[in-house]
Amino acid sequence: MLSLDDTIRLALSNNTDIRLDRSQIEFAQNSLHRAYGPFDPLVTSSFADNRIKSPTITQIQGAPILNTLSQTTTFGYAKRFRPRHELQSFFSASKLSTNSSLSTLNPSIATDLQFAVTQPLLRHFGFFPIVPPSSLRGEI
Repeated sequence: MLSLDDTIRLALSNNTDIRLDRSQIEFAQNSLHRAYGPFDPLVTSSFADNRIKSPTITQIQGAPILNTLSQTTTFGYAKRFRPRHELQSFFSASKLSTNSSLSTLNPSIATDLQFAVTQPLLRHFGFFPIVPPSSLRGEI
């Protein structure tokens, strides 16, 4: 024996029109996520490795076969807060090593850290402010 509540639940769960309405809600939610997508943070990273082995011509180069290894690693983070307000940070590290006996600092490591904040403070500022063409419609 089915109660009235069970009958309504079964009818709603097996009704294809209600599933279509549910898909419209999911479509609207996806559109909302797409609209706020540019404000999602962006994280990037990369790594590059390069090894060079070359025979030397003179003894000034410090080894019969010069072996040089260079490695570079970068990390980045960017976040947009409002249209045109943005924070960016980057970190990079480079390592250079060689088998040359004349190299004074081996391996050598160089790092770089950068921060950038973008905020247009003087946008549309001045004697002749820029008026969008859409506001000039109907005026001649």
